[in-house]
Amino acid sequence: LIDRINSRIAQMPAGERRADDNAETLRTRLAVYHEQTEPILPYYRDRKMLKRVDGMQSIEQVKKQIEKLVKGR
Repeated sequence: LIDRINSRIAQMPAGERRADDNAETLRTRLAVYHEQTEPILPYYRDRKMLKRVDGMQSIEQVKKQIEKLVKGR
């Protein structure tokens, strides 16, 4: 993920970058995820309510997967 951010940053002009699009923000967000979100996953997994989307795909593919899950198809 850090390589992906660095690659994206290298391709964008400085004025178009988001201030929070950097490796340090990613590390913080991952720490929060592991501390606050990851612990609840077994609850939803055990109840067959956990749905997964591969976020490493293109934005359009991720969007389609999310829409499909929300619509229940």
